[in-house]
Amino acid sequence: MIVAGVLYVLFGVLAFFDIPGGHEEHHHSFAHNLTHIVLGLVLLFVTTKTNPHARKALCFVFAAAYCLIGLFGVFMSKAATLKVVPGVIEFHAGDYGVHFATAFLFFILGGLRRSDRVQG
Repeated sequence: MIVAGVLYVLFGVLAFFDIPGGHEEHHHSFAHNLTHIVLGLVLLFVTTKTNPHARKALCFVFAAAYCLIGLFGVFMSKAATLKVVPGVIEFHAGDYGVHFATAFLFFILGGLRRSDRVQG
């Protein structure tokens, strides 16, 4: 989860400089970039400052949320934007494939067992 948090923050910051390029102009909006940064910081905080149950719960919340966002994208136009908190947290409907893949990743992460537990 730490890697995911770092990647979210990194993608959000780099997007302000149009990295990676090749996206439509609306894709790298301030709100979309900020969404990556906020979600990354939430992941980093929960991963480093809370207990395993909170981390598992966050994974399943992210999985469910990304599934819903993906469904929104399937049924809306490719250019539509889901404005959860307008100007701050926004998702592009055309990215529904990425949203479903992200949901799957978080579902898997939430189902993993801790490796630091003593077996006995």
